[in-house]
Amino acid sequence: MRKHYTVIAILATALLIFLGYLGIRQEKRFLLELLRSDAEILSQSIILASRTIFEADSLTESMIEDRLSSVLLFLSEQDEEEFSNEDIAELALMHNLGYLGLFPENGKPATVNPGEIPRGLILELMLSASQDSLSFLGIDPAFPQCGNAKGGSIKNGGVIWIAFLPPEEVKELRESIGFGQFIRKLGQFPSVRYITIQDTSAILVGTGFVRRLSRIETDPFLKRVVRHHNAKGRIASFKGEKIFEFVQPFPQIGTFGGIIRIGLSLNEYNSLIKDFYIAWFILILVLILVSLLTIRLLYAREKIRQLETNLTRTEYLRSLSQLTAEVAHEIRNPLNSISIWVQRVSDERGENEFTLKIQKEVERLNGIVSQFIALAKTASVKMEEQSLEPLLQDIIGILSPVASEKNVKLRLGGEPEKTAHFDYEKLKIALLNILKNGVEASFPDSTVSIDVEKKGKDTIIQITNEGNPIPHKKGEQLFEPYFSTKEKGGGLGLFTARRIIEEHCGRIEATSKGNLTTFRIILPGFPPTSSSR
Repeated sequence: MRKHYTVIAILATALLIFLGYLGIRQEKRFLLELLRSDAEILSQSIILASRTIFEADSLTESMIEDRLSSVLLFLSEQDEEEFSNEDIAELALMHNLGYLGLFPENGKPATVNPGEIPRGLILELMLSASQDSLSFLGIDPAFPQCGNAKGGSIKNGGVIWIAFLPPEEVKELRESIGFGQFIRKLGQFPSVRYITIQDTSAILVGTGFVRRLSRIETDPFLKRVVRHHNAKGRIASFKGEKIFEFVQPFPQIGTFGGIIRIGLSLNEYNSLIKDFYIAWFILILVLILVSLLTIRLLYAREKIRQLETNLTRTEYLRSLSQLTAEVAHEIRNPLNSISIWVQRVSDERGENEFTLKIQKEVERLNGIVSQFIALAKTASVKMEEQSLEPLLQDIIGILSPVASEKNVKLRLGGEPEKTAHFDYEKLKIALLNILKNGVEASFPDSTVSIDVEKKGKDTIIQITNEGNPIPHKKGEQLFEPYFSTKEKGGGLGLFTARRIIEEHCGRIEATSKGNLTTFRIILPGFPPTSSSR
C-alpha cells in the first residue's frame, strides 16, 4: 500500500512540475510577444516620425542652399578688385558665414577665419567650381545633413568665391532636427541597445557600435525579411549580450530605405523568467514536501489501521486460545478415561476391530486437543544464524512419501545454502504446514517448487504449487484459525505457520494467478531478539 501511495504522489508531483514547466514556456512566449509588440510600435513610430523629420531636414537643406546661393550670386556680380580683406570680413559677418574666401587667378586670396574650415574641403569646392554656376558641398535635399560642413562656390571670370556656414551652426542643425540625431536620441533609452537603418550596401544611420552588426547579404534572417517583406523578431547577440532584435522593412524616404533593426535589452525579460523559475523551484520543493508529508500521513494511517486490526485479532485470538485451552482440557479428561477403558477391554477380551478403531480415533482427537493446547501456550523463539538447506531437505524428506502417493515432485531451487536467523524447530513446523497444504492441493504429475533468494538483507522463501487457485474472497481468511478449504481440515496449519513467522518478525503472503498458487515467506535480515508470544 505504501508503494501505491508513493507512486501516486510521485506521479501527481511530476504532473504538477510538468504543468509548471509548460506554464513557464507559455510565459516566455508571452513576454517575447510583448517585446515584439513594443519593438513594432517603436518601429512604426520611427517610420512615421522619419517622414516628418525628413521633410523638415529637406526643407532646411533647401533653405541653406538658397542662403548660400543668394550670397554667392551677389558676390559674383561685384568687381572683385573693390573688396579688401576688411570688406570680405564684414560681408561674412553680415550674412553669418563661417568662411568667405575670394580666390583670384593671380595673387594671394583674401580669407576670413581660414583655420575653421579644413583646407581639403576648400580645395574640393575650388576644383568643382564652374563658370557662372553654383557648386555645393554637404547639401543634398534627398539625403539631408549628409555632411559636417555645408558650403558652396561660384566662378566668375578669373576669380572663385567660396562660402561656408559656421561649423557651430551646422552642428546645431544636426543636433536639433536631424534624422540621425533623432535615431541617436531614441537609442539613449536604457532598454534600447541599438537602432539602425541599413540597405544592402551599408548602414545608413544608427546608434552605438552598429558597425559590428551583420550585413544583409551575409545574414539569412535579414534576407528573409527583405525577400518576404515581413517583420520578424529573434534572439541575437550584441557586444556579448543576448538581446531581442526586431527587423522590419523600412519604406523609401528620400535616399533612405532598406530595413530598420531595433535591438532591445532582455534584462527585464530575464529577470521575470528568473523569478518564474525561482517560484517554480519553490513550488517543486513545496510539492515534494507535501507529497512526503502526505505519504507519511497515509502510511501512518495505514499503520494505525493495521495495528488496530492486529490488536483486535490478538485480543480475539487470546480469548479464543483461552477458551480453546479450557475446552481442550475438559475434553482431554474424558478422552483419557475412554482410552483407559478401551485398553482394559482390550486386555480382558482381546483386541478387535472395534477397539482398535476407537483407540485410533481417541489418539486422533488427543492430537487435535494437543494442538489446541499448544496454541494457547506462549512459546519462546530461539534465534540462530544458520543455513536453510538442512531444514528444507529435512522437510522434503518428511513429505516425500505423501508427495509420491499423488505423483507430485518436490523441487528445491534458488540459493538454499544462504543463511538466515530462525528457530529451526519452529520454522520447520511452519514450512511443513505450508508445504503439506501445497502438496495436497497440487494436481497429479505436477511440481511443488521451493525457491530461496536473498533480497538485500532479507531472505525470501517462495513455495509454488500447481492446483486449484485460492478463491479471491477466501484469500483474506486463509490464515484465520479454524478456516479450511479442505473437507477434513482443522484450519490450524496456515494459522500456526503465520504465527510462527510473525514470531520471527517476518511476514507471509499468498497469491494465486491461474492455476499457480505462491506463498512468500520473508524473513528479516537482522537477528530478531528472542520473544515470547
